[in-house]
Amino acid sequence: MHPTLIYLYIHDIDRCLKQEEFTFTNDFVINYEYGNRSLKIKKNENNPYIGMWGGNISNINLIVGKNGSGKSTVLDLLGSNRHKYDYDSKWFAIFHNVGNRFTIEGQFPGLIKEVESARLASNTHEVYNVQLYINFESLRLSVTTRSNSPAENQDIQFLY
Repeated sequence: MHPTLIYLYIHDIDRCLKQEEFTFTNDFVINYEYGNRSLKIKKNENNPYIGMWGGNISNINLIVGKNGSGKSTVLDLLGSNRHKYDYDSKWFAIFHNVGNRFTIEGQFPGLIKEVESARLASNTHEVYNVQLYINFESLRLSVTTRSNSPAENQDIQFLY
């Protein structure tokens, strides 16, 4: 199974969207609090949409809005046009890999307390490989770094 986009948080990208959250799943309940930089992901045991579209479609998401509301900005940020945004941009996206394993990508690791701690512990400006695990019973998040060089690891789990 491929990683599935489940959440996007845009703190500031010098465009129309500021401190906006987008949830792209009903499989998880995701809570991010900017004030204390905490991220909680909980499995949604009461997802009413499981099996609704048959066995080949697991999820459908729409991005709708008026002209200028940020639809293209979101798609650019998630797609290949990230070069439009400067280094002061602050955002992150969460992808579900399998089980309790997730991948986070974005800009400015300080948005999430545990990720910033991993970056400081690695003694680098960028963390290239961080695995994020969620214990769904205690809702605890753990971050593990394995390498600071993308060349050393082809299975990159975190890109900032």
